[in-house]
Amino acid sequence: MVDFVKNFPAAPEKSHLYQFVDPIPDLTPRSQKQSLMRKVQAFINFLHELGLSGDSIGLVVTQCPEIGVCSVEDNLRPKAEYFKWLGVNVAIVLQRSPAILSGSIGGHLKPVTKFFLERGFSVEEVGTVISRYTALYSSILTQNLIPKWEFFFDNGIFKI
Repeated sequence: MVDFVKNFPAAPEKSHLYQFVDPIPDLTPRSQKQSLMRKVQAFINFLHELGLSGDSIGLVVTQCPEIGVCSVEDNLRPKAEYFKWLGVNVAIVLQRSPAILSGSIGGHLKPVTKFFLERGFSVEEVGTVISRYTALYSSILTQNLIPKWEFFFDNGIFKI
């Protein structure tokens, strides 16, 4: 450290830099590391199954890192199956809005689907809406989607 301060505007020699860096202690037990690696690998395999490439997986994780910690079997796969049932290409939707897999099926996804079905859309049309306007499925129904819907229809901008 003294060498660094003495020579301050000049950079310290490379050999002296290693004196400042303490090795990071290994605080994670081996079994936890292995479990985490299995979970990460299952997540990556799942995204590959959906049709995402390596670059797309990187973008998805960068935009919405929290989906990487979700259980594939208990959380992500059921949501992907729900979107497939609606006729949605899940890989494309994930690339546009990865957060779409963070909403719960019963608390968010089904109510938004019901909203469109009650307004005369078919299941196929709901799938088209999701595919084209993915952000609508990320919207909070009562705070975002319904007020916008009412605005557009009340003002004659849209008509069904």
